[in-house]
Amino acid sequence: MSAADAKLYWNIYLKRSAKSTTKRLFKTHFARRSITKLNDGLHHFTDLKLALQRLQDRNHSLKANALKVP
Repeated sequence: MSAADAKLYWNIYLKRSAKSTTKRLFKTHFARRSITKLNDGLHHFTDLKLALQRLQDRNHSLKANALKVP
């Protein structure tokens, strides 16, 4: 193998490894981003659930107070 061939193969190897590294980083970035979105959605859902629970509790207490009034 000549020096030119060795250099050519080395450059091909570097390009391939750079591509795979870029792909890996890209995948992990999007995976993290989608996990973050899911967590945000879950927190939003939990907040809505808590708000609904508070409204239901308030509704029950208002009904109970309305029944107490003669």
